[in-house]
Amino acid sequence: MSAPSLHIRPVRPSDRAFLVATARRFVESGLPPWRDAGDVQRALEAQFERIAQDVPQGHALFVAESASGEPLGFIYLEVLMDFFTRLSHGHVSDVVVAEGAEGQGVGQAL
Repeated sequence: MSAPSLHIRPVRPSDRAFLVATARRFVESGLPPWRDAGDVQRALEAQFERIAQDVPQGHALFVAESASGEPLGFIYLEVLMDFFTRLSHGHVSDVVVAEGAEGQGVGQAL
């Protein structure tokens, strides 16, 4: 699949299950030794449950989907304040691609 066959759209409440399931990839990819996988998984699930219902102001979450509407990955963006300059800047918080969509240009498109 190439990037032109993808559609990127804002998150919808109906994406909740996809976000929660796909966020598991963060835990599966390995964690620092001081992080408990169960704690991280629960925190991620709670975060994406909330965000799917109501994206916080100054944040954005976009879902990449195939031409048939299958969700393939997502990107979560935040506006943060730089610690040193106190200026606002965009921050990519999370990018994740569904396992079955790896190597198809989804991450690059996001």
